[in-house]
Amino acid sequence: MVVPANIPSYQITELKSTGHNHKEFEFVLFEDFAKDIDHLLLPHRHNFYMLIFVSQGDGSHNIDFKNYPLKPNRQFFMSPGQIHSWNQLENVSGFVVMFTRSFISVSNHHPDLNKFLFFNTTQYQPYSDLEKGTLESVVNIFELMKHEYFSNADFRESILRSYLNVLLHLLARGYTGSKTAWANQQGVQTIRKFENLINEKYRTHRSAKDYAELLNLTPNYLNALCKKVTGHSSGELIRERIMLEAKRLLVHTNQSVSEIAFNLKFEDNSYFCRFFKKYCGKSPAEFRDTHKFKMS
Repeated sequence: MVVPANIPSYQITELKSTGHNHKEFEFVLFEDFAKDIDHLLLPHRHNFYMLIFVSQGDGSHNIDFKNYPLKPNRQFFMSPGQIHSWNQLENVSGFVVMFTRSFISVSNHHPDLNKFLFFNTTQYQPYSDLEKGTLESVVNIFELMKHEYFSNADFRESILRSYLNVLLHLLARGYTGSKTAWANQQGVQTIRKFENLINEKYRTHRSAKDYAELLNLTPNYLNALCKKVTGHSSGELIRERIMLEAKRLLVHTNQSVSEIAFNLKFEDNSYFCRFFKKYCGKSPAEFRDTHKFKMS
């Protein structure tokens, strides 16, 4: 496998050409999406959200070092920045919806994407196996979206936005990634804001105190809330995000360990190596060798 200097990142118009050239929203049948996707068989990321519903088919979806087989009625969730690739897609069918945060934020009654646990890139599983009651409703909305998307009717974009809103809430209702966290919805909202801040600032903000100040909370309260909602301390969530990006760069780019340490704003290469080995159990070089062999 050829390893690029940097991980490819795609916008909606670059990921899959459909002829519509929509920058904010795209709807594609999974069977059409699976055609001519050699560039998506290699690890990549994108700057938008993605919902992939599998009706049938064989193959697998590799998301941040974990391989998930395709199964009937499996719903995948992708967030901006996640690294993933597709493996040996055969006889697939289903639906693919791609949208930006700005697309759904236009409405006065738009949902806060922070509240959807399935868009959490580190704490919850990136898929849900839909059960009968939720399945029928979700497939119905996908079919309505398909009909509306390929029409040229008035108010098409507004209706698609409304369908997307309904779809996200139906998927949240049937999400199997975590049943307990929803019990503390207010706490979930705060932790999702914390996680979004980590995604934005993990290269420069390493202490829980920094984030607590940005959230107008005390460090102790933030830490207690993190443990209640996720089972991890605030410091662990910060470290997990740094480690995830380090692993991504080690496996999916040809940057040297020193370059990765510099990229992640570590003081020096030796400190980065000690940090990585402490929380991974392997040195950066050992981790790279092990996982590049598995990915090749």
